[in-house]
Amino acid sequence: DYLTDMSDIIMEDGGTVDKYEGDAIVAFWNAPLSQADHAARACLAALRCQRKLAERRQEFQERTGAELFMRIGLHTGDLVRTEDDVLGGVVNKAARIAAAAAPGEIRLSEATRLMAGEAQGLAFDDPVRVALKGFEGEHALHRLVWRGPEAAQEAAACDA
Repeated sequence: DYLTDMSDIIMEDGGTVDKYEGDAIVAFWNAPLSQADHAARACLAALRCQRKLAERRQEFQERTGAELFMRIGLHTGDLVRTEDDVLGGVVNKAARIAAAAAPGEIRLSEATRLMAGEAQGLAFDDPVRVALKGFEGEHALHRLVWRGPEAAQEAAACDA
């Protein structure tokens, strides 16, 4: 149910689900068709996924005995797309960004923040500098949050 919910949101927002790795979903935007707003679409999908999990958290806890949270990492760049997979440093970096996020958080690279711009509903915290395993130096990571009148409610629901 969790994977279906999240995959449906990703595809509704123009993403392509590449694969499932355990309970993780690897997805990408801007292919096979070009999307000028691909970064904003990915950000909005991430926010909607966190909201959906928050809505179903109690149900999932009753069914599994565990309180479920997810971490989401977003990164923008060039990747290699084969018939069966997406490959490249951009995919690895997104996974490392997700690992650097706290449960219930969406973290994204500076590249994604710049590409997403000021899309409706998006707000970004000031970046923190983080070392990412397998990548040299520190990387500026932003936390993605809701903006607007619903922001406090959305943030509370996702962080609960």
